[in-house]
Amino acid sequence: MALPAIPLAIAAVASATASGVKAYEASKNATYAAKVADYNAKVDIANAEQQAMNTQANITKERISDASYLSSQRAGYAASGILSDSGSALMVQATTAARMEQNIQQQWTTAQQQEAAGYSAAQQSVQQGKQQAKSYHLEEMADIFKGIGSLASAFAGGAGPSTV
Repeated sequence: MALPAIPLAIAAVASATASGVKAYEASKNATYAAKVADYNAKVDIANAEQQAMNTQANITKERISDASYLSSQRAGYAASGILSDSGSALMVQATTAARMEQNIQQQWTTAQQQEAAGYSAAQQSVQQGKQQAKSYHLEEMADIFKGIGSLASAFAGGAGPSTV
């Protein structure tokens, strides 16, 4: 190696080292992106599960409250001397019970939609994290090849591609 090639070799080694540092940082970023996506997915899943548990508790509470209301309604009819298991009183109670159950079913449907949205968000977080990690890995590989190219160029005498 001739004396003027020494600065070129030093520059190539410095460039390769910088590329190595960039590659290491890209690798760390890829790992971090995957961990963040995993954490976000776990949070989304936990929120969806909590939504389901809250809905179950609310429905149970509402059914108990509804049963109490219907019982009070029957007692009110009985106190007035109306038979609660026949005629108009029965129709009122049936209608009331049906409306109460319809409200509960609507709550359940809404909760199921929200829970599904939470699971979907979790899947989306994971996919987004994978894509970001993949991008960082590609960046890492590009930096490694750039460093190898700098070294190869310097040790080949600094000659670039020949143009004939």
